[in-house]
Amino acid sequence: MRGTISRPINVSLRIIADLSQGLYRFPADALKELVSNAYDADSPVVNIDFIKDFSSITVYDRGKGMTLNEFIEVMETIGGTSKREEGAKQTTPSGRKIVGRIGIGLLGASQLATTLEIESSTKDSTTGFRARIEFDQFASREARKIKITQIWEDGKRIEIGRYDVQEIRDVARKAHFTRLVLFNIKPIIQKKLRVDNEKDGQLRMMGTKLHTTRQLIKWMMKNQITKTGLHEYDRIFWELCALCPVPYLPNAIRVYNKIDDSSRTGNFLAFAEFVNKETRLTLKVDGMECFKPIYLPSPSDRHYQLFFNLLFMKGIDNKVVSYYYYDKDNRLLKKRMKIRGYIYFQRPRVWPPELQGLLIRVRHVAVGQYDSTFMTYRRHEGFKFSQITGEILVDDLDEVLNIDRSSFRETESSFEAFRHAIHKYLGMTVFPGIKYQATEERYERHEEEFASEKRLLQKYFKKIDRKRRKINFRQNQPNLVERSDDTVSLALGIDGKKYKYSYEFYQILAFLETHLFGKLPTAQRDELYKKLAAWIKQFK
Repeated sequence: MRGTISRPINVSLRIIADLSQGLYRFPADALKELVSNAYDADSPVVNIDFIKDFSSITVYDRGKGMTLNEFIEVMETIGGTSKREEGAKQTTPSGRKIVGRIGIGLLGASQLATTLEIESSTKDSTTGFRARIEFDQFASREARKIKITQIWEDGKRIEIGRYDVQEIRDVARKAHFTRLVLFNIKPIIQKKLRVDNEKDGQLRMMGTKLHTTRQLIKWMMKNQITKTGLHEYDRIFWELCALCPVPYLPNAIRVYNKIDDSSRTGNFLAFAEFVNKETRLTLKVDGMECFKPIYLPSPSDRHYQLFFNLLFMKGIDNKVVSYYYYDKDNRLLKKRMKIRGYIYFQRPRVWPPELQGLLIRVRHVAVGQYDSTFMTYRRHEGFKFSQITGEILVDDLDEVLNIDRSSFRETESSFEAFRHAIHKYLGMTVFPGIKYQATEERYERHEEEFASEKRLLQKYFKKIDRKRRKINFRQNQPNLVERSDDTVSLALGIDGKKYKYSYEFYQILAFLETHLFGKLPTAQRDELYKKLAAWIKQFK
C-alpha cells in the first residue's frame, strides 16, 4: 500500500452490554455498588429487602435523592458524569468521602435482574419521578450490528436503549429518598436463593436460626464453615458485611501479646471508632444489620495450646507514602498518599479462610475480596499467610481502580508505591515480629516445661537415692555431677559454658547416680558422665 489512509476502529454497541453484564463477579458486588450510590447520597440507612420468592430485590435509602432532570442527565451520560469533577468537593455535606461515578452501578444491576425500577424525590420538593429500565434491550442481537464509530460519524447520539420515566406528584415535602426495585431476578440466582441447601453446602441460617452478624460469625467458627460453604443468601449477607462501609462489631479484635513494634487492643479500638464515625452507615438486609465480619480471636482459638496473637499498626497507620508520576505534559511530579490500617496475626489461623490476607478499602469501600497473596508478596512465608488478616484504607487510589472497582491498574506509579510500602512493612516489621514472638514464646514454653520437669526430678530422686540426697541444678561448676553428703548437683553449665540438655538426659544422670552409687568409685562415675555428655553433644 503506497499511501497512508485513515480507517475507523469499529466497536459494536453490544460491548456496552457485555461490559455491564461482566462488571461484577458476585451478586454482592453489584449490590455493593448500589449501596455505594446511597452512601454518596448521604443516606444514614440503606435497606436491602428480598421478596419472599426472591423474584425481586428492593434497595431503599434516605439520601438526598434525585430530581427528574438529574436522573435524565445520569442516564444520558452513564459513566461520564463524575461525582468528583476536578475542583469539586471530595466529600458529601455530612463529611463522607465520595466513592464513585454516577451510572456504573445502575448498569451493573443488569447482572442481577432484567428490569430496574427507580423512584426518587428530593427534600423540600413535592414532586419526584419513577423510571423503568429494561436491560435486555441493549443486549439484543441487533445491538451487535450497530457501530459506535458510524453513529459518531453521522453525528448521532450513542443510544444503548430507552427507559420510561414519569413525574410523580404530591410527595411529602420532607421526604427525600431513592428506591430501586430489581424485578425478574436472574433464574440461576433465584434458584440458589430458593433451594434449601446447595449440594455439599449448608442450610440457610440468616433470618431462620441466626439473626445477627455476630451469631453468623460464631456459628461459622464453631462449625468450621467457610464463606464459600454458606447458603447463597448467607453468602450474600456475609459479603455485603465485608465489602460495604458498615461498622465494626464492638471489640472486633482483642490482642493478648505485645512486642516492641506491635500494638495493643486500644489502638485497634481507636481505629475502629474513627472508621465508624467517618462512615456512619446502617445497612440492613431483610431487617438484619450488617457489621464487618471480623471477630478475632474466637474462644476456641484461645483454647489452642500454642495460641498467641499480635497486632501491627505502628508504622502503617497514618503513614504517608511518597511517589513520582508524569503529568500530561510529561513533567515528573511528586505526590503523597496517606494510608491507615492494621495487620493482625494469630496462631493457629484466621477463620474463615476468606478473611486471610489483606483487604484494601478505597474511601472505605472494599476493592475486591481479601487478597491472600498480599498483593503478590514475593517471599514465601508458609503457614503465616493463613494466620494474617488486615485492612488498609487509602483514598488516593480511586483514579487507578478498574471499571469493576474490584481491582487496580497495577502499572500505575501510585499503586506500585502503595504496594511497595505494604510489602516493605510486611518484610521489615510484621514477619520478623511474628518470628521473634514465636521464638520467645517457644523458649519460654521450653523453660516452663523444663522447670516443671526439674521439680518432678527433685521430688522423686530422694525416694530412690540411698543417702536420700536432694538434686540441685547449678548454672556453672567444674564437672557435670558434683556431690556432697546431702546434695547431688547437676550442671547446667561447666566452666562458664552453658549447656541445655533435654529432661531425659538429666533423668539418665539421676538413674546412674543412684544405681552406680557404691558400685563404682567416684572417679569412674565422673569419667562415664564425661563420655556420656560428649556423646550427646554429637547430636546437637
